[in-house]
Amino acid sequence: MRPTPVCSNTAQPCFTWQSAELLQGNKRVHIAHNGGVYQLQATRQGKLILTK
Repeated sequence: MRPTPVCSNTAQPCFTWQSAELLQGNKRVHIAHNGGVYQLQATRQGKLILTK
């Protein structure tokens, strides 16, 4: 799973991840960030919801 580099005007590098790569066939995944756990969920309408 490799992110696609995205060019922008910022000094920091930015990458684009495909949601299918993150979800890997699942409807939801958990993401650990700064000591917290977040849930990324794909809806039936094809939208994404990120909750803590």
